Amino acid sequence: MKRFNRIAAGLLAAGSLASASGAVAQDARTLLYRVEGASGATVYMLGSIHLLSPDAYPLPAPVQTAYADAERVVFETSLDSLMARQQEMAMRGMYPQGKSLRGEIPADLYAQVEAAAPALAALGLSMPILDRMEPWLVALMFQSVEWQKAGLTPEHGVDMHFSGRAKQDGKPTGGLESVEFQLGMFDGMTPDAQIGFLRQSLEEAPQTAEQMRQIVAAWRAGDAARIDAIMNESMDESPALYARMLTDRNAAWVPQIEQMLRGGDDVLVVVGAAHLVGEQSVVKMLRDRGYTVDQL
Repeated sequence: MKRFNRIAAGLLAAGSLASASGAVAQDARTLLYRVEGASGATVYMLGSIHLLSPDAYPLPAPVQTAYADAERVVFETSLDSLMARQQEMAMRGMYPQGKSLRGEIPADLYAQVEAAAPALAALGLSMPILDRMEPWLVALMFQSVEWQKAGLTPEHGVDMHFSGRAKQDGKPTGGLESVEFQLGMFDGMTPDAQIGFLRQSLEEAPQTAEQMRQIVAAWRAGDAARIDAIMNESMDESPALYARMLTDRNAAWVPQIEQMLRGGDDVLVVVGAAHLVGEQSVVKMLRDRGYTVDQL
């Protein structure tokens, strides 16, 4: 399950400790890709860091140029709709009457949760509240507090940044998948997968900040191979989970991107960094279909 936590980091918090990683070198690339269609339309694909610190801005010039060129911006899903349904996501992670965390996870793991629970006091969470939560939600709470300690917040993430700019500039936005799908990604995990996710989240909590530093250093340098190694290594340990979180979604997005390439608008597509790196990435899938995809 260690690899799953890396995927979770890529999807939810491949955050930036920009002040710790230093300035980007003048000749460094970004995690921004460009592909051009026969119609003349250009699609830019930006690997997103979903949680950032405010000192990560301004973003590199190629990224800002791509946004300026794009007539519309497409995210993984509608961010406004997702934010409006955050309470629903939390409710999905609550056990029904008669079930509890204590009764659904191994005793040794429950003891670990009890021991670590004081760390969640800053989020207003106590053990009676955690006991009502399913393991996947408890795991996200523990990860969230670690990201918070590192100064990472979603309001400074790349997605939220460009969503706000698009509203301000009057650019249309869209999503590659439904909010319903996104809400169900964690809730649809098997009980065993949820237990493994929770156990690993607790075990790896002390290393979370350093892992984030490694991810952001690679992201800021545009080092796709390094990001792939950090986020996607050991995928063979849980191929079904890897497919659910990444590769199946990548495959579903590629036809939509091809449709954009046949259109008349230049589009900026902003998705989690893990989706654009590696042998099963959106970039590789497009290249396999004969498209020239340039990293900027």
